[in-house]
Amino acid sequence: MSLLPVVVGLAAAALWGSSDYLGGLAARSMGEYAANAYVFLFGATTILIAVLLTGTGTTANVTEMLLGAVFSVPIFLGALFTYKAFRIGEFAVNAPIVDAYPIVIVLGFVFILGHPLSNLEMVGVAMTVLGVILIATRFSRLKLRKKFLAAGVGSAAASMILVGAIPSIFAAVYASIIGFLLLSLMWRGLPALIAFVAGYATGQNLHVPSRNVLSLVVVAGIMDGLALSVYLYGIFANSLALPVIATLSGLTGAVTVAYGLVLSRERPEANQWIGIALAITGTAILSYLSSL
Repeated sequence: MSLLPVVVGLAAAALWGSSDYLGGLAARSMGEYAANAYVFLFGATTILIAVLLTGTGTTANVTEMLLGAVFSVPIFLGALFTYKAFRIGEFAVNAPIVDAYPIVIVLGFVFILGHPLSNLEMVGVAMTVLGVILIATRFSRLKLRKKFLAAGVGSAAASMILVGAIPSIFAAVYASIIGFLLLSLMWRGLPALIAFVAGYATGQNLHVPSRNVLSLVVVAGIMDGLALSVYLYGIFANSLALPVIATLSGLTGAVTVAYGLVLSRERPEANQWIGIALAITGTAILSYLSSL
């Protein structure tokens, strides 16, 4: 077996997990909207440099380009909810929910296409659902009859649906039609444009942040742009190995969780620890099965 799918999957997980953590830290200082806009901006800039250096072109027609561009809207909104979840909540709690999107893909196949669930898919769905419920619930507050939902889980769930399920279903198709680098540029450049245009129109604070915060969004953007390009290249160059790539890149949430635990010293409750393990394992199973 070629090592390329393994390298691509692990690289994408490491880059995206690191980008999510850095972008989330920036969001706590400058707000989720501005962090979203600047991360997309520097991600798009990174990919644009690669496009210019390689002279990448495409044979896609206008209709195909427009259809690919449509997915920039849920990508923009999904990232916005991701950074909101990380701004108001913990990384270790919200990252597994953000990255549990394969469950939406699998359930979409079931309810829209009538695809029957296999036994392993049912196990994956059950583990992911139970994991998300345990992550979202603070049992210590439940016993005290106080607000028991963990901060940010609603935004994390919205991100899971928007940024994961919708674009991910079509990523392999459009990478082959448009080209992985141009699709990467489209899926980072257009959300950046949407963020700045809509931001100025709605009076968002989009001023250039302080040097320390700016360094966070620059590195986060570069990592995000590289992660998307590496991921799309992997499925473009070796589509038969998509299950391996999807499964390993699905460990993004585990990387962000590790940052939250080690660097931010987050301490989830006992039930949330169990939920994190279940959600990450269930997501890995569904990532593999949904890409077959």
